[in-house]
Amino acid sequence: MKSKALVTVAIFSILAACQPEIPEASNEQLAELLGGPSSAYDMPLISKKAVECLQLISDQADDVFKDAPKDQIAYYKTGCRKELDERLRDTSRNPLGFKLEHFENPDLAERVSNVRDAQRKIIADKKKEAEQERLAEKQQEEQERVQQTVKRLADAKRDSKEHLAYVEMWLAQMDDKCNRLKHLNDQRKGQNISVPLTMTSKLLGSCQGYTFRNIKEDAQKTSEKIAELTYDSDPNTRLFIPDFAAASKDNLDKYQLETDELYAELKAILNGKAN
Repeated sequence: MKSKALVTVAIFSILAACQPEIPEASNEQLAELLGGPSSAYDMPLISKKAVECLQLISDQADDVFKDAPKDQIAYYKTGCRKELDERLRDTSRNPLGFKLEHFENPDLAERVSNVRDAQRKIIADKKKEAEQERLAEKQQEEQERVQQTVKRLADAKRDSKEHLAYVEMWLAQMDDKCNRLKHLNDQRKGQNISVPLTMTSKLLGSCQGYTFRNIKEDAQKTSEKIAELTYDSDPNTRLFIPDFAAASKDNLDKYQLETDELYAELKAILNGKAN
């Protein structure tokens, strides 16, 4: 009995001695040898297929293929060996000199599987980190958008009050300008001085009461709408701030300029007749 045990130990010792010594390789070197092209994660990734092939070659996949025909298993093994052999022949991938028989060792197949698991964890961590950065950037953008909208509304309310006061001042100035223009036009009529038809049309259309009423009404209503605006600090809320139309500064400046030019043209005609 004792002699049989010694024989068994001796056989296992001989078999162990016959197995080729596996080169010492880092995780990165194994990934370079067995992984695909460099990915977005700056490392060649070991595929699930590569791990399954090594498990098949090292007879670790017996449970998976227990119902498969032997010739089919042999076919799969041959395909795995051919693909692996191509990689091993590439010295740039395999500077450590791995051989096919090394990958018949279950320990090496398990090591490669662990490397792939480690890669998947690195990728998962990087994805999580990238998602956290994306969410942080989104929150920052939303915060800035809220702050900008709050400032935009505050500026609009302040500008609206200032513009309403400006319109009141403008109306007072225009009242004086229109009185001067009317007085000058009455003077022309009293002297029976004719003017071009285009000027007659301008004189008839200028300084009309309904024009100033429209301007004042637009200024008041628009200013009231802006004053009543609120904002709920929701970054997805689009705040519409109404614009002044008839009472816009561009319109007021244009109307005032036209009145000043009309007065200057009429004054020049009267001065010419006087000379």
